[in-house]
Amino acid sequence: MSPPSASLRIARRLNALLDRISVVGSALVLPLALLLFAQWPLRDVVGAGSRPANDLAQWVFALYVALALRQATQQHSHLAADTLAARYELSDELSARLAGINALTDALVRD
Repeated sequence: MSPPSASLRIARRLNALLDRISVVGSALVLPLALLLFAQWPLRDVVGAGSRPANDLAQWVFALYVALALRQATQQHSHLAADTLAARYELSDELSARLAGINALTDALVRD
């Protein structure tokens, strides 16, 4: 058996790095909740700081969702877009019409 290629080794290392980032990123839930909760007292009691807290909470939330989506995808535990659609079959006529609409919209967007 031949050793793995360089690109495969890089992909494995990158995947391992992302796994470690996901584990560390799972701790973002508590700071996110704290930042979101702190907005009300900062705005109403202190009178300042709610906007930076909101901005930071949005960044933390975006990072958390990206990590959570990656983790859920790896564990096959997220709702796949085709889960519902997999139960239905398109007729050949409908499939051809949808392909035509797709080609038409693609041509319009490119021009």
